[in-house]
Amino acid sequence: WTGASDKELAMLCHDYPGFFRYASLMEEAAETERHRPKAGTRDLPELPEGLKRHLAALLVKAATLERRYQSVLDAAQRTGLLHEVDRLRELHRVWSLERDEFVAAMTAAEVPRTAVDFLRHTLNDMGQRILELESRARGAVRR
Repeated sequence: WTGASDKELAMLCHDYPGFFRYASLMEEAAETERHRPKAGTRDLPELPEGLKRHLAALLVKAATLERRYQSVLDAAQRTGLLHEVDRLRELHRVWSLERDEFVAAMTAAEVPRTAVDFLRHTLNDMGQRILELESRARGAVRR
């Protein structure tokens, strides 16, 4: 979007309702990253390969849940979406169990406490964002 004219950006925002939200999130993330202390994650040890794959799967599933809940919110005026919210709620429940298993696996693999705490906090934040989206989606489709 950095190379698009104002007119092109307006058309993108009109044609793709999620585009503005995505662009805003990217700007917010970049701004947060610019102001974040740089030493926070450099000292974390590298995870064992199996835990890396597990973490990657958790991150992909969390991003998918967030995106799908947002799609429900974007289409809330359509009927029949409560079933989709219920299905996503179940997927989130499974993801939460997998998150807890991952944290236990890190502890069992004797990953240093700093890494366990950092990843637990990050994954818990993701889970909280998903819960907030679920609540908004549930309220939007019941109206």
